[in-house]
Amino acid sequence: VVGATAYSGRFRTVGRSLGFQVQFSAATSIASVAGTDYLTLPVAARGLSGMAVMTNDTTNVAVGVCHIDVATSRCYLPAQAASADIFNLCGSYEV
Repeated sequence: VVGATAYSGRFRTVGRSLGFQVQFSAATSIASVAGTDYLTLPVAARGLSGMAVMTNDTTNVAVGVCHIDVATSRCYLPAQAASADIFNLCGSYEV
């Protein structure tokens, strides 16, 4: 991330499933390396796996599928070239 980061998000738990949404951007640019850059999940993950996707809200294009690591409760981002666009992330996993 280059420049000030702006982000907001929310999550909802229904039974043992948690769904989440995050929107983020940077004043200058954001770039991610697949398998390296991640967001920490709001509640510890359980189960075998989860699912998340990242999209570019500025260009209305899908960026890619994220990996939910239940061992570390992290959501690993797909590869994204440096951009000052706004990005959305949404997914679900077992809690």
